Amino acid sequence: MRMQVGDHTYRLIALLHIVAAVFTQENGRRIVYPELFRSREAGGGRILKITDDILLKLKKSSVFSREFLVRTYSDGIPMHTYMSGPYLEDDLYHDEASMASVTVSDESGIKVEGIVNAKMRIVPLQMQERTEDGRIAHELIDIPDDPGSDHGDYDLAAPTLIRALTGPEGTNQSIKVTERSTDTVYPELFVVVDTAFAAVFSSNDKIIKYVGISV
Repeated sequence: MRMQVGDHTYRLIALLHIVAAVFTQENGRRIVYPELFRSREAGGGRILKITDDILLKLKKSSVFSREFLVRTYSDGIPMHTYMSGPYLEDDLYHDEASMASVTVSDESGIKVEGIVNAKMRIVPLQMQERTEDGRIAHELIDIPDDPGSDHGDYDLAAPTLIRALTGPEGTNQSIKVTERSTDTVYPELFVVVDTAFAAVFSSNDKIIKYVGISV
């Protein structure tokens, strides 16, 4: 598209692209405006378009039991609360091919939060201006690739457990293998959250949803 002003002709679209590129470079942030579509494939599902290159085929996730226990402490006194799994994972989706796990809310605009792929996550920017059609701004953030760092965490129980299962070092022992049951087994997972981590979230529900995305 060209625009004639006197003796000068401007390529308007090219100019807009240059301005957008400068804005992204100056702020150092990747701002996107996700769109959500219904899939036409058999089985339904949803298509989340984050950019032209990032399309997620979302399926409903189920990571919680119907009812599970949340134990919190107040002045050293334990408090037990039973939570509804289906309620907390109502907006939880995943894409196995992309290794994505996100929450998607479409109340007053599409809001997406979670893991887009192994190297990137997405968060909504509530204070950012919306597009003319009401889409909410989101930021794509790189996930640090540092598998060698333990971030100050130490696992003291694992070596003892491994020795108990494998036997003393330097000995070869035969292991008796018993026939496995064909019944489906659902192991319980216990997640411990300290006060410093919990302080980042405004409610227990948000902590649980964060855990749901992570597992």
